Amino acid sequence: MRVPLSEWLHDFWHSLEYIFLIVSFGAVYISARNTPKLWMRFFLWFAFAALAASVLLKHFETVFDVLAIAAAFVLIAAHIINIKQLNCSVR
Repeated sequence: MRVPLSEWLHDFWHSLEYIFLIVSFGAVYISARNTPKLWMRFFLWFAFAALAASVLLKHFETVFDVLAIAAAFVLIAAHIINIKQLNCSVR
């Protein structure tokens, strides 16, 4: 029994989302552990929680697709802000 290509691609991209969540968790864990600012720790974990919730709920509503993309951009922005703050505090 052959699986249609579109179904296989859907499953492939869906599994990549979970791999991305695992990598994101590791990055947030390391960043939150190393940042001295408490508000940045909350911001990183909040952005990750929004990303994880939206990825896990994508099957129920299509609005979660947009929320997942927005949460990913917020998480990227949080990491960039954190890196800039750490570089400024080193100087």
